[in-house]
Amino acid sequence: VNYGYLQLNLAQNYLACKDTLNSITTCKNIIETIYDRVASLNGRTKGLGENGNHIKLSAKQLLAQINQNSNPGLSATLCEEVILFNDENNDFIEGAKELAYGLIKQLYILHQDNPTVQKVYDNIVVNDNIDYSDRKSDALLGLIDFLKQTLFAGNVDEQTVQDNLHLIKDDQLRIIFDEFKAKLLNNILFLTEEQRESYFNAAQRSCFRPMFVSTAAEISQKGSLNAIAYDYLLLTKSILLASSTGLSDIVYQSNDKELIDLFERVKNYHEDYSPNQIESYEHDILRKSRDYSDFTKNLQVTWKDVQEKLNDNEVALEFFVERENDLNEYGVLLLRKQWEYPRFVDLASIELAIEEFGFPRMANIWKILLNEELIKEGDTIFMSGAGVLQTKWFEHLEMEPGVCFSDLCHVVRVTSTREIVRQRTTTELERKSVILFGGLDYDEKETAETTLPDEEVEIFRGEGDDRYRSGFERLIYSQKEIDAIQSIAKNNKIKCKEYQGRYGTEQAVRNLSGEEVGVLHFATHGLYYPETHPNVTNDNPYRQLFNNSNCLNRSFLVMSGGNALPQHKKVANSYSDGLLTAAEISHIDLHNVNLVVLSACQSAKGDISNEGVLGLQYGFKKAGVNSILMCLDNVDDHATQIFMEEFYKHLLKGLSKQESLKKAQQFMRTNTDEKYHSPEYWANYILLDSIE
Repeated sequence: VNYGYLQLNLAQNYLACKDTLNSITTCKNIIETIYDRVASLNGRTKGLGENGNHIKLSAKQLLAQINQNSNPGLSATLCEEVILFNDENNDFIEGAKELAYGLIKQLYILHQDNPTVQKVYDNIVVNDNIDYSDRKSDALLGLIDFLKQTLFAGNVDEQTVQDNLHLIKDDQLRIIFDEFKAKLLNNILFLTEEQRESYFNAAQRSCFRPMFVSTAAEISQKGSLNAIAYDYLLLTKSILLASSTGLSDIVYQSNDKELIDLFERVKNYHEDYSPNQIESYEHDILRKSRDYSDFTKNLQVTWKDVQEKLNDNEVALEFFVERENDLNEYGVLLLRKQWEYPRFVDLASIELAIEEFGFPRMANIWKILLNEELIKEGDTIFMSGAGVLQTKWFEHLEMEPGVCFSDLCHVVRVTSTREIVRQRTTTELERKSVILFGGLDYDEKETAETTLPDEEVEIFRGEGDDRYRSGFERLIYSQKEIDAIQSIAKNNKIKCKEYQGRYGTEQAVRNLSGEEVGVLHFATHGLYYPETHPNVTNDNPYRQLFNNSNCLNRSFLVMSGGNALPQHKKVANSYSDGLLTAAEISHIDLHNVNLVVLSACQSAKGDISNEGVLGLQYGFKKAGVNSILMCLDNVDDHATQIFMEEFYKHLLKGLSKQESLKKAQQFMRTNTDEKYHSPEYWANYILLDSIE
């Protein structure tokens, strides 16, 4: 019996990991071995009893799943045997009959020309009278999984699916989702950061995937299903970031010196401890934090909470992307104050469309939403992006010659539309001070050229041409930029401090930990290296960054002394190598910082995931920063100086971050120098999580 269960367990794991581990053939052989062995043992011995029957039935279920494409007739026969056995033995395995029933229907839709499938379908399904109105979780989710697969099969007409959608009771699915959410959030409370990531990856349920649930809602006209899909996005999007920052907020707001000291010791000196020590300390932090509050509170936000915080001329957009048929399929859920439920629009494969028609054609997405009157001119749109939409200036696409979408509607980028609730129920940090990093010396000695370059020569605040080998050029206009901002701050009686030359070090940033800062500004080189960078060679001083499994080490700001690596004076990832990585930033306490301005190339880039863009922005958000102004691509040194001066003229006079950004962009679009009218000089700047 033990052998049978262990082998069955192994087979189930192989099946679950079939895309990355052993082949489906290996899995099939293992299951067939169990099946034959148990059948043989049962023939000779009665000692196995119910255990033997359980193993056989489970093996048949797995075999049915494995053979559904390669041998649909066998799969249908096995499902029939499972159903008949369960009928004869009073539902021997709870939910097994319903799961098999769903698979038979799926087989019939996809393989109805197979005579065995047709026969089993006629015997089992046509005469079946299963009532799905009161179904256990596994059974209902099994039915949903079946409908999801048939819906996206590609050769199924909507009427066939429509005939079965009535079986999904939205109130039952809501109960199951709420149970799933409660269990997930309760378990997270007791898990370390690393454990939370592993647990969440294992706990996700494909049956709640918005693409299926919302498509089902559209076909069945059950808007309440869209509400479940929206709540799933609110729960899962950036869940690890939200739980991490939630815990950090509780710790610092507790004023518990012992708890804060322990928390900072783990954050700042994590490399000094063994994994077991860190895990032990983290559990102590979790236990103590529960005395003060629940760090999953922000994850308990529902679509109703978001709707309540919206004004009449505002709309929340939750974009999402899912992998279907080897393509990234996009969708968006929209929410207005006046609607009974959220609404859904299928956007198909945006990446494929960009490849075929070009990025500017993506303006059609906005045109669709306008034509269907889901959004209106003059609206404020809170947009939580997904996939490629997080890496493009999507809100500034041209609708007609000379008119961008941002001229028609005001778009506010947010990590998740949870931010609407969080920021509209808390008081924004005051802008009491401005701290500036710029005009930095990247060589260890102050020998850099200080004369202004030819106006026609563009110097970028990033990698440039092979620059990673020879070192980073000094950014002359970054010095002018921070001097101008300091002057604006002084005129508005705002405290300001500059770190320039050789004083803008990594340590200077770390020393700001816990400080109340209105605006933290970096005017320097910024870089993001994809994991598969083309220039990974043995003589590349950054090769340790390329090969680092932690993607937050592949995004960084170049600080004073940042040429130590190209000049082979430091080792990558050392504590003072002159490169302030996103990983290092995430360990600094910046929860009292209102706004970070990254006046640097590629500062909005990073690896794309369900957590968002894993780069500098993720590092700063994890450190606790409220909002971030950053750049999607390379930026010209001189153009950036002009843009930032204009932004601060308005910001430090008291205008909102959003208004100040819009005015700076408009200034560039109407500048006397026509080259700045191009979107690359103004549309690349994006502001994240500024709800005001």
